[in-house]
Amino acid sequence: LNFETVKYFGNEGMEARRKASVSDMVDDELLVQGAQRDTTIHVTAEDVVQGAHLVYNNAPARLTTKLDVTPELKKAGFNTPDEYRRWNADNIRRTFYKNRYIEKLKDRGKLKPIPPTDREMRAYFEQAKAGMEKRPPTISFRQIIIPPKA
Repeated sequence: LNFETVKYFGNEGMEARRKASVSDMVDDELLVQGAQRDTTIHVTAEDVVQGAHLVYNNAPARLTTKLDVTPELKKAGFNTPDEYRRWNADNIRRTFYKNRYIEKLKDRGKLKPIPPTDREMRAYFEQAKAGMEKRPPTISFRQIIIPPKA
């Protein structure tokens, strides 16, 4: 929590973001626990290793040597690269569990999309319209001529 964040969101905004973060963390944990209880959902070590390789291959190229990586890991709160790898592998495993559980619930029809209400759509538009690009107003007409037949 820094001054710029509080200045940007305000105290009420920060509290709302904090509550939303806690709610997201609880939801994620419930999904993972549900997936782990389900005996038909399996995540293998090979799945985790492949996921980790994708993460490492997409890492920024600016960190090319071990000397570059170690200070960055310390800033992020990891004492060793192995500690980061374990944390990353655990997150990948959890993501696989959540995604497979959600897909299973969708396939069974227990998880159905809920269409947004008009109020939710308008609120989303009001939040997102600042980031939308400006376009000039345009209008076009098309004409279809159908000759009458007797």
